[in-house]
Order: sequence, then C-alpha cells, then structure tokens
Amino acid sequence: MPRVTIVTPTFQHARFIEACMQSVLEQTERDWEMVVVDDGSTDSTPDLVAAVADSRIRVIRRRHEGFAGLGTAYNQALSVSSGPIVAVLEGDDSWPRDKLARQLAAFDDPGVVLAYGRAQLMDGKGRTFAEYAWRPRGRVGLNNPVGTILPVLARGNFVVAPTVMIRRSALDRIGGFWQPPSMPFVDHPTWMRLALEGRFAFIDAIVGRWRRHARQYSTSAVDEPPIRSLDYINELGALAASRGLAHVHAADAATIRARALIGEARLALIAGDWGAARRAFIEVVRTAPTGPRLTIAALGVTSSLAHRDIEWLFRAAGRLSWPGSLYTDAD
Repeated sequence: MPRVTIVTPTFQHARFIEACMQSVLEQTERDWEMVVVDDGSTDSTPDLVAAVADSRIRVIRRRHEGFAGLGTAYNQALSVSSGPIVAVLEGDDSWPRDKLARQLAAFDDPGVVLAYGRAQLMDGKGRTFAEYAWRPRGRVGLNNPVGTILPVLARGNFVVAPTVMIRRSALDRIGGFWQPPSMPFVDHPTWMRLALEGRFAFIDAIVGRWRRHARQYSTSAVDEPPIRSLDYINELGALAASRGLAHVHAADAATIRARALIGEARLALIAGDWGAARRAFIEVVRTAPTGPRLTIAALGVTSSLAHRDIEWLFRAAGRLSWPGSLYTDAD
C-alpha cells in the first residue's frame, strides 16, 4: 500500500499535464500512487499520461461529463486506490519537490484530517505572479476546536486545492469527495464537510502551485461560491449545530453576491472592459454590507476610470490575485 494516493482530474490539459506529472515524479517522497481521471479529453492529454513509464501512474479514461461530474471523477480515483493519505493535484497544477514529505508529517497527529498551506500562483505560461498564504489567525485556521473554521470558510474558500492532503478515513466517513446537487465544484463543499470531522494543519511553506488561466472553470466562476451555495452552507451549519459544534451562522446572501460581483469586476478590469467593471463595482457600492468590500469597490471604480486593474491590492494583502496576462496568454 502506498503512503499517498494522488487524485488528478483532468480535461484538455495537454499543455500542462506533463509538468504536472513531472512535479510528482520529482517528489523526495517516493511512496505514492497517482490516479489520473481524464474526462473525455479530445487533445493528447490521456496519451501523454499513458506514455509515462512509471507503474505508479495510471490513467482512467471516461466519457466527458464536464463540471457536473467532478465529484464522480474524484471518487472514481478513490475507488481504485489505497493510500491512507489523499493528495489533490488537478492536471494543470504542480508541486514543489518536497511537498509530500513536508506535509505527511502533519498526519502523525491522529486528530488532523486535512493539511493545507501556502501556494504559488502561476499563469498559463507557468510564470509565478504571486503567492497566497492567507488563513484565519490562531486556532481558527487550524479548526481547533473542531468546527470553529466553518464560519470563516463559509464566507469564501481560502484552502487552495493543490496544497491539500486529506486523511482517507475522514473522506470515507463523509462518503468521499462531496459535490452537492447543481454545484460545479467539489473542493469548497468537501473542505466544509471535513471541518466537522477533525482538525486542520497549516504548513507555512509553498506546498502547491496553482495555475490561473483563461480556460479553467474558476476563471468563469471567479472563485466565489455562487448564491446557490447558500443551501449546502446552511445545511452544514445545521449539522454542526446538531453535533454541538461551533456552527455556521446563517450565510449572508448579500455578502456572497458582493464577493461574486467584485470577482466579475476584477476580471473585467484585466480584460480592459472598463465600463463593465465600473458597473459591477457601482452595484457593490449600492448593495453591499458595510466593510472592506465597499473600500475595494470604491478603488475599483477609480481604477476603471484610470484604465488599470487592482490586482496589486490583492497581492499586497497576500490574497488570491489574477495575473495581468490572464487574457493575453495563448491559452
């Protein structure tokens, strides 16, 4: 049995999958297996995976299901693997050489169910443009006591997928990776559900490289849970309360909408659509609850008039930012 199972869903990643696999092959920790689930790619992605002469890597080819089938893809990889620790690495991301060795130590503590850490952000051509390391301060960021991270995590996903490793027994308890009905992503719901199962560990080092490019889903989804995520967030809040754990307070639809509008406006600034950006930021000013989002929106309006983006602000704050070349790379 390998120490780690690496789950790699992929689709049309011929430009990136070799770098992804190479970052796994170069790991200082050698005891792993990698299951690549190809979602019906029509480019050379599955052939590039199959061409790697390493018995630890296998590819599962399946009919294209799109984002609605992400949970199935993740869980299909689980069903044919056996490592007690599961690492997430999508086909357009990569890792530093010491990622597995550095994070495995966190699971020596039997109470830890998930480990995450700092991430490098890279664009479509592999150029690093920022680092992301934000997390709640103190014990909250470690989900200690169990459940206390939920209110912050409900407001936005700060746990970057390629930095994540999970104890398989905790995944088994929640039925595997969780994709609620009608949700086009898996990571945020799964982290939320795992927050009811045990503590988290934060690794204060780069343990993942997350590629941000125009064709990935998170670009069009602007990384924010859409309004329909309120259903599963509140469902988990009720479950936590029933267990006597720190519960998720009723999610604020206005706050989530403001986050989504800011994301759309930021992308519009990068694309040079100054009018669309300005309209979205003005809508935030009109409707958002008080707080830092109003400041961001006001800066956004000014930036739209000056014809520049505001990603410098997010990089300076250590938050998730977008590369300025997002739409100029030949993706």
